Amino acid sequence: MSSLMTSSPEVTSSPEMTSSASKTPVTPSNKKRFTFDASATHPHNGVMVPFLVLLVKDVYFLNQAISTVQPDGTINFEKLRRLSEILRPLESWKAMSSTYPKNEVLQSFLLHSPVLEDSDLYSISYKREAPTNRFEKQQIKTLKFAQEMKKRKENIAMKTLRRKTV
Repeated sequence: MSSLMTSSPEVTSSPEMTSSASKTPVTPSNKKRFTFDASATHPHNGVMVPFLVLLVKDVYFLNQAISTVQPDGTINFEKLRRLSEILRPLESWKAMSSTYPKNEVLQSFLLHSPVLEDSDLYSISYKREAPTNRFEKQQIKTLKFAQEMKKRKENIAMKTLRRKTV
């Protein structure tokens, strides 16, 4: 079974693209990075796990780093073609059915679990492992202050709501 991630010396998310006016390539760097191998996501492989983070990075780079409208006022169809190559497989992946049996208990857990904010996650993390350096200690103080302010705002909102209903 082929891997979804391959190591490549060239940056596939930043293809060498040239404008018709300047003929200069637009690339962020020649650094080695992991690339997405779309050929590994065919249904015959049995497992379909796209690395969505890599796709999002590729789309973000193409959209932000390369202009859609070229300096001469024409549309950069090469950029749009590259974007479509990245996004088109998403439609077929959405249509694929899972070969794994549904686990109702797990599905219920995931659907009913609370979604925590970053500040709550940091607080839980610091409860499990105490801050060790000055930065972490300052961060936990800031988190505690922010949580206290949030509670105060909620209490004020509840009191205001009670007054309106009485």
